Amino acid sequence: MLAHLKPAAVSKLALVDCSPPGMENMDVARNGLWHYGFHMAPDFPEMMTRGREREYITAQIRHMAYRKDAISDATIAEYTRHYARPGGMTAGFNYYRTLPADAASFHDQKLAMPVLTIAGKYSAGTGMHPKIQSQAIDSVGVTVDECGHFVAEEQPEKFCQHLEHFFDHGLPLNRDA
Repeated sequence: MLAHLKPAAVSKLALVDCSPPGMENMDVARNGLWHYGFHMAPDFPEMMTRGREREYITAQIRHMAYRKDAISDATIAEYTRHYARPGGMTAGFNYYRTLPADAASFHDQKLAMPVLTIAGKYSAGTGMHPKIQSQAIDSVGVTVDECGHFVAEEQPEKFCQHLEHFFDHGLPLNRDA
């Protein structure tokens, strides 16, 4: 959002296994990921997850990760501690609820700064960068092997190497991580 709304404030942008608002497939009827519709529904996801935050968060993480042990039970407990507070899950769900309005605010506006996409092979994969190419003036993309949605946790060394190289030199180390 910041890169679109205040481009002068962002010299380079790294997108990690996510797309700018409006570029993700939010329609489960058209092969979109199921959780978009669930998270966008008013009040329903809060009702269904209340008192079961840990189970829901654990299931989401384990489903989206390729390396199932990359995010520890202690880390999940810490996420749960925050999300189980009053309004915690609503804050997370509200991110999804605002996506349609956020997407509408961009129209045909392209990202003006260099953009790096880093995608997990078993998540956004090779499909992420082509989406960004149409929305950015200058972009490069890498796909990280043996990795799902949580690139920083599942492949931390490769993740850091790609970020450091991009922010120092503007290019990824290589396109096949």
